Amino acid sequence: MMKSEISFLKNEQKENITSYLVDCINRVQDHEHILYFSYFYSKQFLLNKYEILNRENVTVIHDTSVTLEELEKYILQYKPDYVFIDFLKMTKRRDFFIQNKRLHYVKDTLKKFEDKYNVNVLVVVNWLEEK
Repeated sequence: MMKSEISFLKNEQKENITSYLVDCINRVQDHEHILYFSYFYSKQFLLNKYEILNRENVTVIHDTSVTLEELEKYILQYKPDYVFIDFLKMTKRRDFFIQNKRLHYVKDTLKKFEDKYNVNVLVVVNWLEEK
């Protein structure tokens, strides 16, 4: 069983991030339920490109408007063992922000889901430097 993890990358290509998460899904057992959030690729694109996402135990959600707080309703609805988040953008102003929330808030929110629902959360955070 994989443990929860937040991976931080810097200016990484979205294709590489998705491939990384799909590789992680390959290590999950068929009987474990997966909830996969894509903030960048459509559900149809993902299902066509990655056969593993077509398994019965995988639910793919593509909704760019889903906030961290709204993830909870999906966790309640689908009761996953794993939640994969592909991917959250992090920007730096004076502090680091993800979805207009400070980094520690994001970490605490994901930890709350992990503890409350006994779910493992794997998320990639891509720090996009403003040029």
